[in-house]
Amino acid sequence: MSDSGRNGDGRLVPENSGNLCRRKEEPEGRRLLRLLREFEATSTDLLTGLRHMSDHGELDYVAPEVARPDLSEAWTAVDEFGDYLQGVLPECAEPEPTCQVLTLGQSLLRRRQLAQRDTPHDLLKLLEEWETEPKPIKKYWGENRTQQNETIEPVLQRVEHFRLQLVAAQLCRWRSHLYSQCVPFLLKVRQACLSAGTTTIRLRQLH
Repeated sequence: MSDSGRNGDGRLVPENSGNLCRRKEEPEGRRLLRLLREFEATSTDLLTGLRHMSDHGELDYVAPEVARPDLSEAWTAVDEFGDYLQGVLPECAEPEPTCQVLTLGQSLLRRRQLAQRDTPHDLLKLLEEWETEPKPIKKYWGENRTQQNETIEPVLQRVEHFRLQLVAAQLCRWRSHLYSQCVPFLLKVRQACLSAGTTTIRLRQLH
């Protein structure tokens, strides 16, 4: 009779709310699932967002639709930065160096070689590593302090340019794109769940 249950705080939640996100017969649902696969996300990620909306009500601001960013343009910039790093990163025999500029540089060189470049997931994972400013350790960059400063200073400037001009911009664009695709669908699911919950409450009142 009823398709609902109650969550931990007693609110009524339709048991079929997950199915509303996964209905493959609906073109919009299929399109969204394809998008989530590109990001290597799942419909459960949408349900987390749906629960947040259910708890906090309608969003104050819903971003307009954002066009899909250009993957090839981003990878070209990553490759240019990678080529630069390949020429300036110091050799290091330590398995786990403590200089974050060095370790992130090594990671970028590995990731760009192994990346699947036709979907955004690997690009975003690479860029997310650079979202926080890396801490340099100068001992890896020369024999003495003068040499270390002269060597690392242009590298840090190039790192900062990469972070501000590519990392921040690309992460913002891709997140805005995913957000603008998912939120309208989540709002529809939320409304459907609210309607289903209202119907269930009325049915229970009749008994």
